[in-house]
Amino acid sequence: MTIEIPLAETSPHGHTAATARRDGRLLVRVTMRADQISQMMPDGRGYSGPGPHEFQIYKSDLRHLQALLETDEETLDLARKICERKVVEWVEENHEPRERCPLNVPAEFRLILRRDLLPVTKIEIVEELEGIREQARRAEEARIRAAQPQASEIAGAFADALRSVGLAPGKK
Repeated sequence: MTIEIPLAETSPHGHTAATARRDGRLLVRVTMRADQISQMMPDGRGYSGPGPHEFQIYKSDLRHLQALLETDEETLDLARKICERKVVEWVEENHEPRERCPLNVPAEFRLILRRDLLPVTKIEIVEELEGIREQARRAEEARIRAAQPQASEIAGAFADALRSVGLAPGKK
């Protein structure tokens, strides 16, 4: 026996109204470094390439996304300058084309700060969204309101039918 778990493709972690957190959501646009191959994001999915990638996260997960944002531009610029100088020296010493040089900016950054370069270069909040549960509750309320006139018409037709055969008091 297999159990099928319903998933919502666009919601964080695939949550549906039954499994969602009681938290609002944000639609975000994220750009990663060009050399970033893939990265797991706070929506529970992996993304490849620089992007930009648009996805939903819970508001409370914004801090986790911000923790992936590289903010040390000063050290990054220094690493670029050092790397460029080293690449020029390497090309002169080895008489090889620049493309074959094994030196790179993320490695220089790591040598300077003793940590890796973070994967995200830009985060934009595109839109604030209501919580998944609230959205489902509003949709259900709208469905019920839309069905009420129809239910009233059906009840009226049923009462007319009963009266027409003499099973209910009133005009025939």
